[in-house]
Amino acid sequence: MGKATVDHRADLYALGCVAYYLLTGDLVFTGETPLAMALAHVNEAPIPLRERSEFAIPSDLDGLILQCLAKDPAQRPASAGELAPHSAQVSRLRGVEAVRRANGMAAMARRCG
Repeated sequence: MGKATVDHRADLYALGCVAYYLLTGDLVFTGETPLAMALAHVNEAPIPLRERSEFAIPSDLDGLILQCLAKDPAQRPASAGELAPHSAQVSRLRGVEAVRRANGMAAMARRCG
């Protein structure tokens, strides 16, 4: 937590967080307090999606999202344009839509208790 410059790759990190939630039904990191959650985003490695879901998450999709969640912005895609060809490839994989729907329903069921 130094004086790093925030650039467009922060948006790719946020995209990774949203995709992670949509496919697992879980936040990337949790914590007892908002500060603990923020510190987890800075210091902890995310658990691969395939380990957080009872559904089969394609390894290409898992890797793509984890790349967006890299701590070092230089390790993330350089731009959304660089991400687009990969996401198009992953979207053609069979079952991705079914996984997303099933995980969304599972997350809703957990919240409703």
